[in-house]
Amino acid sequence: MKKYFYFLISIVCYLIGTGGLFYFLAWLGDLAPFSELNHAPTMSAGAALAKNMGLMLLFGMQHTLMARKSFKKRWQTVIPQPIERSVYVLFSGLLCLLIAWQWAPLQGWVWHLEPGSVGSIILMSVYALGIVFLLASSFLINHFELFGLQQSFLYLKNRKAAPPRFTDFAFYRMTRHPIYLGLLLIVWSTPDMSVTRLVLAVSMTVYIYIGIFFEEKDLVEQYGDEYRMYRRRVSKLIPGITSRTAGKPVYQKQI
Repeated sequence: MKKYFYFLISIVCYLIGTGGLFYFLAWLGDLAPFSELNHAPTMSAGAALAKNMGLMLLFGMQHTLMARKSFKKRWQTVIPQPIERSVYVLFSGLLCLLIAWQWAPLQGWVWHLEPGSVGSIILMSVYALGIVFLLASSFLINHFELFGLQQSFLYLKNRKAAPPRFTDFAFYRMTRHPIYLGLLLIVWSTPDMSVTRLVLAVSMTVYIYIGIFFEEKDLVEQYGDEYRMYRRRVSKLIPGITSRTAGKPVYQKQI
């Protein structure tokens, strides 16, 4: 019975977590109901910035700290291992919803393009490309392991997971972190760049680079020279900015 209960929990966490993520992505494209990214300020600029930085700090700490091995080891004394990742996904989705609900608007605009203009169409196309890039990249590795369903399913079936493998093809030959690249495309590609959104885009970019730093420390520790070779061969984030040298494929668990 416990195994079925854990699997049910992982399904609920998956639905809420991915639902929160999809709502957040729609909100970034001004496509979400109930909440708008760009609306009139309701507090002073200082208070809005402090609130937004607090939200982003909470988001960054949850995504970065909860993914570290040291935290997982302690966390699994409270949350059973088969649903540990599912709880992480649940918290991530809830934080996405919290940001969309509570992100404080600021006065001013950086650029505004008329709907239907060439520039507007291009930017919205890049936004859509970012979503495709992000979601497709999760399936290029192991989407259901990444979002916690595989762990509880294997526990239900009394099976062990196969050793983690890095998918060294498609997007992962262009950039070591295509999921992050997709998120960058989404947050920066808009025909209506308000100061409100600019703060979000800049803070999200800072989070991404900090997250990559800690993530790659773990990957180097786990895979050693294999991952170092992969880093020399493939760009960190933006395709083409790092020279590629010959090297054998490496194996990696993408966090």
